Amino acid sequence: MEFFLLGLLVCVTIANRLLFKKRMTSFTLIMGPYIVISLLNNFVAVNFGFYRITDNTLFMVLIGCFTFFVGNCVVYSAYSGRRLVIKDTIPGEREDILSIPRVKWYVSAVLAARILQLVLLFLKNGLEAMIINDFELMLTRGAMGHLMISVFPLIPVLFYHWVLDKKDVYCLLLTAIYFILAFVETEKAQVLTITIAVFLYCTFKNRRNLIKGGVIVAAMIAVLFIGNYASKFILQGYFDKIGAEYYTYRLWNYIAGSLINSRAVTDMFAMIRVNGFDYLADVFLALPNLFIKGLTGMEIGPDVRVEIPYISDFMAVTIYETGRKAQKGNVISTMTYIFGNGNWAAFVAVMIIWGIISEYILMRMYTDGRDVSLIGCCCYMAFSMVSFFGTYYTSASFTERLIYCLIWGVLFSKKLRFRFNGGSS
Repeated sequence: MEFFLLGLLVCVTIANRLLFKKRMTSFTLIMGPYIVISLLNNFVAVNFGFYRITDNTLFMVLIGCFTFFVGNCVVYSAYSGRRLVIKDTIPGEREDILSIPRVKWYVSAVLAARILQLVLLFLKNGLEAMIINDFELMLTRGAMGHLMISVFPLIPVLFYHWVLDKKDVYCLLLTAIYFILAFVETEKAQVLTITIAVFLYCTFKNRRNLIKGGVIVAAMIAVLFIGNYASKFILQGYFDKIGAEYYTYRLWNYIAGSLINSRAVTDMFAMIRVNGFDYLADVFLALPNLFIKGLTGMEIGPDVRVEIPYISDFMAVTIYETGRKAQKGNVISTMTYIFGNGNWAAFVAVMIIWGIISEYILMRMYTDGRDVSLIGCCCYMAFSMVSFFGTYYTSASFTERLIYCLIWGVLFSKKLRFRFNGGSS
């Protein structure tokens, strides 16, 4: 089965390059990790004690990736012959469509408020209270949580502005502060997705950043991941008791654990009550349910995360029962959520829809070239690229980020002028 996956990856890569004249596609960004992780796990990681990704899961990945590509082809056909704005570099006049001064003022205000909140929490509760319960107090919630979400799409813009103008160190400072604040929350997805979003933005702006940026991002993800755990162990007093071996196994558990754990679904799907259409409904109802739950205390529609049986316990991803090599996890991939109870018609249909939406967002950015399309694409792809780890589409915060992209595209546009007492800004 592994060789079928490898063959699919090679064939799609050739088709994208020769037929569609494209290298970076939504298939490459989103489905590519599924195939690469599956191959690395079953050819390499199993030799170090990790469980093999089962044939049922591999078959799901094979069909899922193929039908995702079918969705891509639908978009290619619709955009055939259209001029692409973004090629190797963006024309100079399109480099900064958003008003950087306005962006800096807003981001500065939000980050300052978040820092003040953390300082007050520390003064009120002390370091020990911040450490216990896995740093739960440091998670952003409520109004501050929504404000930090709103800043997410603007960080890549600020960083790239610094790349263009190294004298504007303040943009780099704001980017660094956001990374630090995302890091201290200890939720790995926060800092990893912003890292990916910054990389994608810089790459889409200038393709010359692809190789160098890719190496830097890969190194940063490993460092941030290990640093996230190391910092917690230092503060909790366990650092000296944790060997380097733990971090290596934990890192691969984070990368491949969701596909290894998918056996709980692909090998026992008869026990599950939801299918791909239920997952799709859950995605589209995520944001409405945020308001409905606030008003009524209830949610409408299916909740696929509750219906999947893995949630009741952590599953072993290695053959070891004790020691640092003994690894467990309770995550499964987005594709596995879509597979659900094994309804292949629903699975194929939703995977095609996923492929259509993903490639449309990418092609929209290519043909449009505006920053509103660019930051929207980067936000979408940043979370889509880690869909092998879990499902973020069913979270209201995912949709919220995309909405902020549209709002900022208007409010921070250079074309928008504010007039005060006869003047303008």
